[in-house]
Amino acid sequence: MRWLDDVSMDLRKMGVNEWRDRTRNREAWRHIVEEAKAHPGLYRRLEEEDVQENLVNSELVNLKYHIIQSMTFLSVTHWILFTP
Repeated sequence: MRWLDDVSMDLRKMGVNEWRDRTRNREAWRHIVEEAKAHPGLYRRLEEEDVQENLVNSELVNLKYHIIQSMTFLSVTHWILFTP
């Protein structure tokens, strides 16, 4: 699903009509955005995406750790073997 489709669906859940016209009025749009932040039915998808993103990030951190650990081991091994 595209981002714009998600926005339209969320605004429909909130009962916001003609949202494109409302974006032209900064104060009205700011109010809609603040309402969206507090709306209980809109953040579920974000929370699931955040969990998935955090999982990927933690896997990358673990991978980087293991790569650095392997590189350190190889450097020390090389130093031990080839240092006179």
